[in-house]
Amino acid sequence: MRMHQSQKLFLLLFIPCLIFLILYSKKSDPLISNFEADFISSENCCLCILQSLNTTLPAILIDAELLKGIAEKSCKLRKRRIEIGVDVAHLEDKTILNDERFNVTFFENDPATDFLRFRTKPTRITPKIAGTMKFGLLEVPDPEMFSEYWRRSRLIKCRNINMNRPLSASVLPQRKSVAFLADVRDRLLQFGMFSFLNGGTLLGWYRECGVIPHTSDMDIAVMAGDFNPALIPFLQSNESDFKLSRILGEPRESFEVTVYKKNNTRVYIDVFLMYSSDSTSWVGGTAGNGSKFKYSYPVYDPYCAAELYGHLFWVTCRPALMLKTEYGKDWAKDFPSSRYYWNKSHFNVKPNGRWKEEDMPRVYQIFE
Repeated sequence: MRMHQSQKLFLLLFIPCLIFLILYSKKSDPLISNFEADFISSENCCLCILQSLNTTLPAILIDAELLKGIAEKSCKLRKRRIEIGVDVAHLEDKTILNDERFNVTFFENDPATDFLRFRTKPTRITPKIAGTMKFGLLEVPDPEMFSEYWRRSRLIKCRNINMNRPLSASVLPQRKSVAFLADVRDRLLQFGMFSFLNGGTLLGWYRECGVIPHTSDMDIAVMAGDFNPALIPFLQSNESDFKLSRILGEPRESFEVTVYKKNNTRVYIDVFLMYSSDSTSWVGGTAGNGSKFKYSYPVYDPYCAAELYGHLFWVTCRPALMLKTEYGKDWAKDFPSSRYYWNKSHFNVKPNGRWKEEDMPRVYQIFE
């Protein structure tokens, strides 16, 4: 039977605390109950520390140092304020603000979005936190996952440029397509893969705060080092709510899969692996005749966040630079998709050799 995340977290915290209590019961001093400078730090009692943080309002633990200690099973609490997040619904309640144990960051939890917006400088957004463990009114997120969320949380605003293009129906249903893309993001997260907007989807978000109306698919990427091979058999199984349209390349080179959601409008989503060296990053492409192509960028930094139709997506922290690299200095101008060729129109694309004929059944798989 699979153990629930909150059960794992409980065991992770409870066992060291139990050992501490057994050892401490042999001492003559009474059990410490107040929040002190070196509160049971030597005994690594994460659970005891968390139980001492009895907040008077619902709150989320966002303290990087303490969360790291929980992940490492070694909580050392120095004399300092603990960082917590509190919903803006409690903004007028000054009790928590006057509590010298805490530094409070307020967040907005809009039911129309899939993220929390933290009122920090700069603004940060993270996915809504699930699978937490509660200690009174304090929620403790999975420490490793929240650390990755926070690392990627700085909000980048889109430009919202008026494109002055003739009004016409979009090729893709815009909001539905973005919702499907968010579903893919979540499935990839289940396999430990953090995706980020790429190509025309990055361009549409940053340039016009939407989806380019004449585009025919969506693009995201995942760092090759984060790729989990278990994703492919999952997508091919009946458990998946997505279906594989094609597999191109292989994980070590030029890997790309295209998926669409079962039983819905066929919005095709291309998922690329992005590879990196010390000086550059790149994704690949494969043509039906075996020709390979390489799209190169400055070293990619997909550690910022974007908002698109109420959904959070991770993006490069330097979108203008990456778009200039891929689409040239006029990236902010519209260019019809019907005149755009995937293997020659990009400014950063170059031929990259050719697959051997015997490789083709493996590196060029079409399922439709």
